[in-house]
Amino acid sequence: MASTEVGRSSEQSPLDRFSSILERKFKVQLDRLEKRITHLVPPWWIPPFVRVNDSAEEAFKEHDAIEPGTLCVYTDGSGIDSHVGAAAVTRAPHANGPWTKRTQYMGTSRTSTVYAAELRGLVLALQMVLDTPQICVPPDRCAAVFTDNQAAIQAMRNPKHPSGQYILAEAIRALEELRSQGGRDRRNQSKHGSNIERPAEADSLRTLTATTKSIIRRAMRSEWDTAWENAKHGRELFRLGVRPGKAILDTHIGTHIAISSAITQMRTGKIALRAYLHAINKAESDQCECGHGPQTVRHVLLEYRNWADERHRMWAGKAPCIDIKRILSSPSRAVQAAKMILRTGLLGQFRAVPSTVLKYT
Repeated sequence: MASTEVGRSSEQSPLDRFSSILERKFKVQLDRLEKRITHLVPPWWIPPFVRVNDSAEEAFKEHDAIEPGTLCVYTDGSGIDSHVGAAAVTRAPHANGPWTKRTQYMGTSRTSTVYAAELRGLVLALQMVLDTPQICVPPDRCAAVFTDNQAAIQAMRNPKHPSGQYILAEAIRALEELRSQGGRDRRNQSKHGSNIERPAEADSLRTLTATTKSIIRRAMRSEWDTAWENAKHGRELFRLGVRPGKAILDTHIGTHIAISSAITQMRTGKIALRAYLHAINKAESDQCECGHGPQTVRHVLLEYRNWADERHRMWAGKAPCIDIKRILSSPSRAVQAAKMILRTGLLGQFRAVPSTVLKYT
């Protein structure tokens, strides 16, 4: 029986195994995931005219310069208190016309994204244009849709297969319907007026792929945090309060490789000083040659009496720091500390580093 189960497992494709992990471990309902198609529009499809201004000031100027009679629709998608929604509002082109709005609740932030809400706002806007009686918009005038989300605008100009593609498809269908109607009379096509639309069943049930990724990231981050607190390894970094992450790389960018290596060794505690060498059975004792304690990074940088002059040179012109955590957590102080520890000559593998590299700054 066991061999049969192993055989079945080995016959699964990587995608099947990944799907099983999503269902078992992260409780993702795969039948509710958004299905995407490779090509949403044909190659000859003509995108709508799109303009992205470089600044808010330019956008305001262009808006104020729009020809009278143009139907302007304003859209927005946002998340508030873990709830996501979309809205579109317009005003009849003639002076002092009534404001008309449409809103749609997209669900919680676990089932929808703000980006999807921005796309839904474009759909609402195009539907409002479709439902505007043509008597309100002269045949020689167009409609302008304003939104503050460049990603949604770019998606309309160049539809691919992003998250929320099903909403993008609705926007494109509405756009094509507008184009197909041309100058036809649409006076009797008003369906919704200013009422608030209820969320479509498909929208309330459909979990976007981007949201699924977010759920997985949160779960993995929670697991990582727990493992980081309880792991046996990496305790030196943990005590320093230095969390592994991309920000740590900033310390090493543009830094000499010897300095970069020394910083990493000092922070992790895996460095060729007697305290560590004794712990891995590579030295008979952990005691420093000065006889005043274990030879650790802290001892060399802050306590080793033979290097008092070197320590003064390291802090020359600066306020001395006697907190090893602050020294190794700060990129600038860590660089200075690495130079000092290399200048002592205690780390034999770095003795060939040019003295010009080890000058304090």
